[in-house]
Amino acid sequence: MDFKIGDDIDENGAVEHKMLSNRTKIIIIAVVAIVAGLSVFLITNLIFGKKEVPVEKPKVTKETLTISDDDVVSNYRMLTYGAGGKRDRKFLVGIDIDSNSFGNAEKYYFALQFAVLIDFTETDKTDEKGFKIYTLPESSMDIYMQRFFGPDVNYNKEGEISNTFRFRVDGKDTGILRYNSSNAVYDVSFSELREATKSDSFVDDCYYLLDEAYSYSDGRLVLVEKVVYTKLVENNKGTNDLYLYSDYNRQNTIGTINDITKDTVAVVNNTEESSANKYANIPTVFNIDEYKDKAGTITYNLKQDKYGYYFVNSEVKN
Repeated sequence: MDFKIGDDIDENGAVEHKMLSNRTKIIIIAVVAIVAGLSVFLITNLIFGKKEVPVEKPKVTKETLTISDDDVVSNYRMLTYGAGGKRDRKFLVGIDIDSNSFGNAEKYYFALQFAVLIDFTETDKTDEKGFKIYTLPESSMDIYMQRFFGPDVNYNKEGEISNTFRFRVDGKDTGILRYNSSNAVYDVSFSELREATKSDSFVDDCYYLLDEAYSYSDGRLVLVEKVVYTKLVENNKGTNDLYLYSDYNRQNTIGTINDITKDTVAVVNNTEESSANKYANIPTVFNIDEYKDKAGTITYNLKQDKYGYYFVNSEVKN
């Protein structure tokens, strides 16, 4: 038999082709096995695996409170605070308010309503005008601030703060606070008795009453206040006409009472505890209750923490 070069080449090629074919079969078998294994794993995990149950947020519930509820009364008093017995007008100027709406002195003013006389310690020092100096702990001030503005309140401790308190020291209710960083206290000197400002008008510029209150299971408290703004105009009869508005800018008239005088008008303000006695012998021609459905509305939102409820914001609706 004659040997041919071509015969040797063909035989080697057949061997190589057979080896490649076997290798391909092995790869295919391996891939099929992997796919089958993954399929079994996924199906098994789907059937028997641990299933994540979506966590449901607790449903927030709402409770209607009476306006005589202790939390309602104390927090409404906090919001309507005014040194000298006259309410500060911060919330009554017709705009929405939050903690960023307060200047530094205003923050001290509303926070210091929580100060009591026993928080102050008398020293043997006097200020440059000879008034005795008392100290108030920095920690007490921090608590006052948090009680009104919440745990995230920011305020500047430097400089001088003039403030009128709800109590008197040495017969005076107004003084200067200076932060003393060395001793972590405020040096306070009481130097003045500030009388409440009296208006020449026998009608206030606005009247208000607490109308609704709600508490929520997520720690919120909502107070709804009704406000009527007034403008007293003298007429050509020698008497006065009283215009009533739902808004601070006095654009939306909700009522007019004609021909009133100081001796014949009585405005019943439900926030005044003494109103019944004050106007006992004067006919009532304006009762805010009669106008509350048309009156402006201020909604106060508060939130609860370890010190009680603190102010979050207020929203105005005319």
